[in-house]
This record gives sequence, structure tokens and C-alpha cells, in this order.
Amino acid sequence: MNLFAYGTLMFPEIWERVVGGEFRHVPATVHGFAVYRAAGQLFPVMMAASENDAVAGIVIYDLTAADLATLDDYESDIYERIDVSAVLADGRVERAQAYLLPAPMRHLASRESWTADWFRREAMAAYLKQCGW
Repeated sequence: MNLFAYGTLMFPEIWERVVGGEFRHVPATVHGFAVYRAAGQLFPVMMAASENDAVAGIVIYDLTAADLATLDDYESDIYERIDVSAVLADGRVERAQAYLLPAPMRHLASRESWTADWFRREAMAAYLKQCGW
């Protein structure tokens, strides 16, 4: 199984603590979604949006069922793991799964945007500490 990661799991410092191991990964984009900061939190949530919206992230290849179970535990029960079509830089489309904040849980999202640059610069150290790492 492939995973489209758009948030904390894109960072090796976090991936290694959650799943461990090295997996092939490439930059990708999914369309029809948007990413916001979770309300009062440092991590992001991805939600369905207009077809003009897009989310940048990475496709991580060849995860096992055990890897996905570990990721499900990390992501908690606020998300739903869904199938997405991720567009690679060369235009190819890869099937992957991604963690989506479903409509009934939208109250958990702020309207603040979340970016990987902001997270690395402003929030990663606090997030790692919050997780006990």
C-alpha cells in the first residue's frame, strides 16, 4: 500500500519515531483537498475542498499492513483513511491512501493554514516535545 503524507509524517524526524525504516518516497500533489492547522494544535488536518484546491506532500511506497496499523494508531480516530489519486512531478498518477478529517469532525480544524515550512521553523521542536520525543 502507498500513503500520501501531507503533514508531520513527511519529516524523517517524525517518520522514524512512528514507523521506522526507510521507504521510497516522491513529491506529489492531491487535488480537491485543503490543509489547515488543527484547532489549538501544531499538526495539520486535510479536508475535502473545491476541485481547484490542492495539497502538496509525498507518496510513501510499499507499506505493510503492520505499518498501516501503526500509522492508524499515530493518527488517532479523528481521521478516516481514504483512497486518493496523487499526481507526481512527471504527471503520472499514483493510487495511495491519506488521512482525511471527515465532515462530521470539521469542528476540529481551524481556518489557519498549515505549511511544512512553518512546521519545521516554528513548531517541530514543540511537537516533538509534546509527543515525548
